[in-house]
Order: sequence, then C-alpha cells, then structure tokens
Amino acid sequence: MYAKLQELLAAPAPGFICRGAGSRAKLKRFVAKIKHRVGGPSSADDLARLAQMVSEGAGQLSAFYRDHDGVELYVDTVGDAVGIELYAIKKIESGTNEFREWLGTLELEEGSDTNKLKSAIAVGEVPHSGNYFAMPVDGQGVGKVFYVDHDDWHEEPFAGSFDEFVERVSSNPVKLLSEDLGCYARYSDGQTDIQWIPEEYLPDFSKARLDNEPVN
Repeated sequence: MYAKLQELLAAPAPGFICRGAGSRAKLKRFVAKIKHRVGGPSSADDLARLAQMVSEGAGQLSAFYRDHDGVELYVDTVGDAVGIELYAIKKIESGTNEFREWLGTLELEEGSDTNKLKSAIAVGEVPHSGNYFAMPVDGQGVGKVFYVDHDDWHEEPFAGSFDEFVERVSSNPVKLLSEDLGCYARYSDGQTDIQWIPEEYLPDFSKARLDNEPVN
C-alpha cells in the first residue's frame, strides 16, 4: 500500500537541485536538503472524530490515518518551505473552518459549485499558498480529493480517491510542486535571500554534481 510514499520516505538523503528565482540568480544552482514529517498512528478517539466529520466515502481516508496522523512532505531543512501538508486529525476541524470561511467570501455563480465544495472537509493544504485539499461529504464528489486554488477554480478532482491522492503527492516531486500546485514551495540556502525553485529531485543529495555554486 502507498508504494510511492514508502519509496519517498525511504530515500536516504532527499533533496532538490534548485534554480534561483530572479535575474541575478537564474544561472545558479543550489541543492536544497529536505525531509518529511510523518505522524504516528491515530488514536481511537481521533479516528472516531474523523468518521463523524467525513461520514461518506471515508474508508481510504480512515485506513491511512490509522497509521499516519498527518504528513508534511518536502520540508526544507533550512527555511520554512513545506510542499504538502496533510492535516493531523485535530487540525482538520480548524482547517475546514478556515477553508469554508474563505469559500464563503467568493462570489460563485449559481450552480457552479457542482462538487459541493462549500460543505467539503479540508484535509490538507499547500503551505504559504492559501490553497486547500478538500473532500466533499455529499454529492458526486464524495471520496474524491479536490485542489481548491484561490487563483483558479478546478471542476475536475485532483485525485479520484484518497489513495490516488497519496500516490500523486508522492510521485514526481518537481512536477507536483512547480507545475501542478503552483510553485509555492521556495527553498532557502540560509545565507542569501534567494528563493530556490526545485528543478530536479534527488533521493540522495550527496551524489549531486553542480556546475555553479549559489550566489552570495
């Protein structure tokens, strides 16, 4: 189960070869070291709370949370960048309240919320973006995961099931962060103010060979 996630977590020294954002750094490359934070098994009480919040289509979600109470992927070891956050159960309620409050400020055309996202549960976010991952609790979108982007309203689901969602966010990290999710994860070298954008994923950054050093 979750072969791509297990492969990601088993990487000995993960990192990204990054290019610098901005004209003065665009020809430079930097290796950003990353890690992943994985919560331990959820308590029986928390799992019961999750089942109440997502009563329909929650089988795969509950199965995952039995082993992992929240996950943060592609975490910068120097700066504050985090690629993906899947909420711990205790955070789902507050995250959902924030998500619904934000959706309530949008002027959606009548009938446009066909997936009933205004009543969906937020199960995670892309940190520093204001964008959420949400699962509808009724209607045609039950069991699917939607990427609710404040810049672009997506009618199609990000993943057709929660298991598919876990596999997608564990696969092809550079495409995921830089294309699929909008390039919000910017990494730090701890010495300059350059924002480093992932260009190549490395399971073992010790094997990286760069032509250029980061600018000072």
